[in-house]
Order: sequence, then C-alpha cells, then structure tokens
Amino acid sequence: MRTPPGNPCAPAAQLSPAPFVSRGGGSVPLRRPNSVRRTTSIDIDWPGGDSSAIRFRGHSRDARTGADGALVTLAQSWVEAQASETREFSRVCSSEHPAGIAALAGSRAGGKLRALLCSAFPDPADQLSGHFLLLDDLAGASLVSSWGWLAWTREFEAFTARAKAKGIGGKDGNMRGVCIGLGPDSQSLDADGYPLIEQQGSTLVPDLANPADPDGWQGPPDQPGVTPPGPGTRRARWIDVWREDDTLHALGGFQDSALERDGSRLAIHEYRFEVQVDAPSGLIRKVRAIPHVLPHTECPAAVHGVARLVGRPLADLRIDVPTLFAREAGCTHLNDVLRALVCLPALADSR
Repeated sequence: MRTPPGNPCAPAAQLSPAPFVSRGGGSVPLRRPNSVRRTTSIDIDWPGGDSSAIRFRGHSRDARTGADGALVTLAQSWVEAQASETREFSRVCSSEHPAGIAALAGSRAGGKLRALLCSAFPDPADQLSGHFLLLDDLAGASLVSSWGWLAWTREFEAFTARAKAKGIGGKDGNMRGVCIGLGPDSQSLDADGYPLIEQQGSTLVPDLANPADPDGWQGPPDQPGVTPPGPGTRRARWIDVWREDDTLHALGGFQDSALERDGSRLAIHEYRFEVQVDAPSGLIRKVRAIPHVLPHTECPAAVHGVARLVGRPLADLRIDVPTLFAREAGCTHLNDVLRALVCLPALADSR
C-alpha cells in the first residue's frame, strides 16, 4: 500500500523510536514563495545485466521560487560514473571541471574519494554547489547501491556469500560497529558480522514528484504499473531554504529507494529534517531529524543525537558531523543528510 505524504514538521513525539513505524514521508511539499529549492538524484543500474559493473547517473538543480510562485532555474549539473562491485570507480565524468573529475577514476568510495574531491575543488564556493553534492554523494550511493539489485532479484543468500568472499563493505565485509543500527549487540547481523539482508525493513513509497506541483521535482516522474527494464537504486534529496528576518530556515528530505518489478518504489532509508540558523552568526539554533524508513530496529535512535549540533557553526558541519556521530554514535545516512546542510547560506543567497 502506498503511504500518504508525511509532515516534515511533525510533533516531537514522532521522534520516539519505540515503537517506530516505518512510513514514507510522501511527495515533496509545495514550494514556498521566496525560497530556493535544491534537488539531487543519483540513479544506479547495471547495464551489463549483473551486479558487478555499477553505473551512476546523477542530476542536480537549484531553482528559486518568486513571490508569485514562478520557478526560475539557477543552476543545473550532471554526473556519470562507473564502479566495481567493491566500489572502485573506473570512470567519473561530469558537466563541470572535467580535468579534476578525471582524477577521481581509480579511487574507492569513502574517505579517500572525498579527500580527492576537496583537491579537485579547492574553491570553497565550488564545494557548496549541487554539482559537488552529487560527487560527494557517490560514496554513500555506492554503499547502498546493492539494495536495488537485491530488491529486484531477492538473491539474498547468493549476495551474502559473494559479499563475504569479496569483503564488500565495512572492515573486509564485517559490518559490526559501523553505525548505530549495526552495533556490537545488533540483532541485524549474523555471527560473522554480515547484515541479515532478508530481514531489513523497507516500505513502499510514492513518487517524490508532487502531482500538485510537477515543477517542484527535477527529472521524469516514476510510472507505477509500468514494468521497468531492470533493477535500479535511487538516492534522492531535496532542500528548501528561505530567510525570515535574522533566521535562515530549511526543510528537506533524503531517500534511498529501489525499483520493484511492477514499477513501484521501495525505500530502505528516508529522513525529513528541519533546521533554523542564526544568519548573522551562522550558529545553528535548531535542528531536528525525523526518521520515516530505516532498515534495522536500532536505527531510529540516531536522530536523538542531532541536538548536539545546536550552538555550533553551520559552516563546520562537514567536520563536526563525522566526528560527533562516528560509527555506533550515528547513522551513516543521517550523517550524509547533516553534512549537506553546510550549503544553506550560499543556497539562500544564490541568484
């Protein structure tokens, strides 16, 4: 059953992880007048028809909505990449900075890839763009890419055997301790530290495109009921930002999903968030994350830690988030949500 749209400003009581009801956040909300929206998506598939050669195709768009509701596109970009099953990138190309992007080929997803990105884009302004966010997201998108293959084929045992043989993910394949959902005592891991994939929670979700505002989401809409050509994973984000007096406001969402054979979409990760920043000082006044879809019983507890960011400089999120919420102290995917918020002032002021 498809879930109704959620409310990203839901009461705080919904943050309680006990009991946690997995429920999609729904389509993106209607755009606000006098706001800027950033949308990004990375679609992942396997052109060779197997799960070894992975293709990534990403698109980003920044668009301003005026007082009259009219939308004006401010920036657009694209990224394409190819990686092995063990997340080594053999090819990366994009709409911007081709020389620097080519240097990413041969890197493995994770910290090394992000370090190379900072070398390829030394200008801080470039690091706040939607284009940079797409490239930065290749690490997380590659981590979750196998979900699309598994959701389509249901080859859980075969994939687990291959992951163990090739050491895919974590420390040589052992995922114990990598995040709050896979802590030392997690019931979601087998004796060797590999996730019990067939037990992961997921939820059918609707298209993110809002039928009442088709311009509010980039790219073609999903077509439920139309048989897709094959398995596919999608990482999607949206961020709305606007100013009120001395406060910078933002609402947004993050979703990892996969195609089903009937064209429906199955989410494995989904968060919504709300942020307020003191514009003159750049300090975070309020931050709240709402879990909608998460795979493991322990995962929702990660949202309670985000209050530790209150009072900290927004500009330091790319340093503070990995430090404060490393391994069992946080959620890998929630960390990706929070790190991306460093762009809010630049996005609000974009023309």
